[in-house]
Amino acid sequence: MSKSKSADVLADPEIQRHTERVLALREEERQTRGKLGSIIAAIGAELIAAKEALDKTPDKTAWQRWLKDHVHYSAETAQNYMSVARFAQKNGSASVFFGLDPTVLYRLAALPDQIAATLTPDTLLTDPQTGQQVPLKDMSTRSLDRALDALEGKTPPENPKPPSGDVTLTGKTREDFAADALRIMARLSDQMPDIRGRKGSLTGDSRLNGDSHRRTLSGTGRRSASGRPTIKTARSLADPDPIGKRTPYNIRHFYPSLFTPINPHIHQC
Repeated sequence: MSKSKSADVLADPEIQRHTERVLALREEERQTRGKLGSIIAAIGAELIAAKEALDKTPDKTAWQRWLKDHVHYSAETAQNYMSVARFAQKNGSASVFFGLDPTVLYRLAALPDQIAATLTPDTLLTDPQTGQQVPLKDMSTRSLDRALDALEGKTPPENPKPPSGDVTLTGKTREDFAADALRIMARLSDQMPDIRGRKGSLTGDSRLNGDSHRRTLSGTGRRSASGRPTIKTARSLADPDPIGKRTPYNIRHFYPSLFTPINPHIHQC
């Protein structure tokens, strides 16, 4: 919208009134957010005092019951609030962080004192995953976690490799071979939404190899001197990936004869 058109819109008294109200509420939101950290710290200090008093009673569940029944906080929330209160007590400049998101406060409060004392909202931190330096106050929660973990000397957890779900065509008999193929089809069925979402098609060498195996299974491939398909040729279909790994494929499409009655002309083992 051009400036002239924007000015025309603001000339409407009703729109101007809404604009002023939104800007006023926005400023109130900013001020409230700035107070949120101090409110969390104050609540945390009260929780610490209450816990110390309740822990002295014979009832070992008094603290948990008091949290649940009277102040309606979970144990995790109470722990976060108390950690912020301790952070504020130990760090005289902790108030500079009170305008940040509470999740950032909780993470900072969990840091060792010597590391927390070196930080400010404008401290440049490096995300080890991206290598970018960003002011602490502008970092996302995940990026901040990685950067602070690096400051603490923690090594990122390795993502465990999922167990292999490969199914190969290794059946020694025609029935076992078909059973293997059916298991592969079941896996492909689960992955079809992802497969259909990929670009490309079966072309080039993959198509030629696929056609070759179709001809073999249909009885038009290599034949023995008697004119019948050889057992060696039929067994060569046990290759777990006959058309290469470039393209997913449909077993029924490339191995149609597996799902039809046995051809009496093919030699049996």
